[in-house]
Amino acid sequence: MRALFIILIMSYSISVATPTNLEVIINSIDSLAQKSKVNINNNNLKLHSEYSDLFDKLESSYKNLDSNYQITNSTKYGTLISLDTIQIEYNTANSTRTIRLVANIQTLDDSIIASYTTPYIYTDTIDTDNINQFENESYLFTKGRLIEESSFWDDAIEPAIYVGSAVVIIYLLFTVRSS
Repeated sequence: MRALFIILIMSYSISVATPTNLEVIINSIDSLAQKSKVNINNNNLKLHSEYSDLFDKLESSYKNLDSNYQITNSTKYGTLISLDTIQIEYNTANSTRTIRLVANIQTLDDSIIASYTTPYIYTDTIDTDNINQFENESYLFTKGRLIEESSFWDDAIEPAIYVGSAVVIIYLLFTVRSS
C-alpha cells in the first residue's frame, strides 16, 4: 500500500513538470503545420528552416498532416514553407515565458505567388529564477531573452537626476556668464 502511494505521488510530480523550451518548440511545429494547412494549395512542398536541427521535425509534421504531401528539394515545387523565426522571452515582472514561432508560406495560386505568414505563440508561467533548466545548451535557438522588471530607480529617481543635472548646468552657465 505504501509503495502504491509513493508511486502515485511520484507520477503526479512528473506529470506536472514544466516543459523545456525545446519540447515546446517541437510540439509547436505540429500546431504550426496544422494552422498553415489552409494556405497550402499544392501538394509539392519545399521546406526550409534557419534551424537545421528542426528540419526533420518540420518534414515529419507535414507528412503526418497529409499523406499526399510530397516533400521535394527541386526547383519545381508548389509551396515553399520556411520556418524563419523562433523567439523566446522571459518576463520577470509576471513570471511568464513567451515562445513565438513564425512560418512563411509562399504558394503558387493561379499563376500568382501568394505569401502568408503563420505565427504560433505559446505562453505559460514559469519560475524565472531557474531559466537554465528550460534552455538546452546544445541548441542556441532555445535560449531566451530576459526582460527585467523596471525598478523605482529606473522609473522615478533616474529621470529626476537627469532633469536636476540639466537645471544645475543651465543655472551655472548663466551665473558664470553674467559675472
